[in-house]
Order: sequence, then C-alpha cells, then structure tokens
Amino acid sequence: MSPGPSESDVLRIAADENVRGTVVAGLRRVGVDIVSFQEAGRGGIPDDEQVTWAHGADRVVLTHDQDFLRITARTADHAGVLYCHMDKYRIGDLIRAVDALARGLETLRSRVVFL
Repeated sequence: MSPGPSESDVLRIAADENVRGTVVAGLRRVGVDIVSFQEAGRGGIPDDEQVTWAHGADRVVLTHDQDFLRITARTADHAGVLYCHMDKYRIGDLIRAVDALARGLETLRSRVVFL
C-alpha cells in the first residue's frame, strides 16, 4: 500500500463566498486543506483583493464567480483558480471533482482550471 500524498503535495484552497459551506465542509472531511474567505475574516472584500490575499497565502481560489476569471486574466501573478459554473455539479460531485484534482498537485500558479 502506498502512502497518501504529503501535505506539500496537495493544493491549499480558499473558497470564495459563493461556494456553499457544505462544499467547504465536505472537502475538509475528505482531507482537502481548505478555508473559506469568511473563515479567514475576509467576507465582503473585493475580488481583486481576495486574489492578492490568496496568492500571499499560497491558496488556489475555488469559485463560481466569473469575476475571478477576468481578474486573473489581467495578471500571471496569482496562486490559481478552480472555476466551476454554479449549476454544473451537485454538491457531492463537486467535492469529488475538487478532491481528485487537489491530490498530487503542488501548484496551479498562474493557471485557471475549469471544472
């Protein structure tokens, strides 16, 4: 049996305010290192400032908000974005998709991934 991924081999994620708490809780239950912007004391802060904070915290932004796509298109200096249209997945399916992507990846620096 092979060991699981080490902490340094797993993406660290920051969930935007539009990501349901049940998704954040579900990802945490399966071992994903995730914090919501609200938990980090960043509720209500403009999206461009969230991108800057996430970059400094080395956390990929998980979002349903297309504004993050526009913001990160203007700069290559961000920690990465996981974007999913809000109606594409049921909650459990989104948790599985993000969990599968997060494992074994160290970075998505300057990249946007469409789930």
